[in-house]
Amino acid sequence: MIVWINGTFGVGKTETAKILHKRISNSFLYDPEEVGYLIKKQLPVELWKEDFQDHEEWSMWNYHLLKKVTTETEKVVIVPMTLTNELYYQEIIGRLKIEGIQIHHFTLVAEPQTILDRLMKRGDGNNEWIMNRTEKNVKQLSGASFQIHINTEKLTTEETASEVIKLMT
Repeated sequence: MIVWINGTFGVGKTETAKILHKRISNSFLYDPEEVGYLIKKQLPVELWKEDFQDHEEWSMWNYHLLKKVTTETEKVVIVPMTLTNELYYQEIIGRLKIEGIQIHHFTLVAEPQTILDRLMKRGDGNNEWIMNRTEKNVKQLSGASFQIHINTEKLTTEETASEVIKLMT
């Protein structure tokens, strides 16, 4: 089983995933960003794309690694990752679902100003790439693939994790 925690930067994905990892026995925390970092590290600068998700290898390798972990272990795989592109969603999550892998996909949401305030508080306020993507991500996450929303506006990460567990049952 995979529990994918989606949402824009600063909405609470990583902290929620860490809490879920502590609460769900036999769970494994999987970070698709690591594949992105590998791609960036192993390619010369002239082959880099603005967003590592735009490399076809990113979707392909994450699909294969997630399939391996879910089919070769009994782990509950927790994935905190911003995924706003419907095509990339289908290449990873859609494909895994078609192959019979159980996936719970949740999109954490909050008002754009709340998200920007959280980003400032954690020190990402001067990260232009993140700041510029926030509003676009919020819009994209209203797409058909991202419909199970958990509003984190007034929730702590502990409460958000509890809501995820409640929706999984």
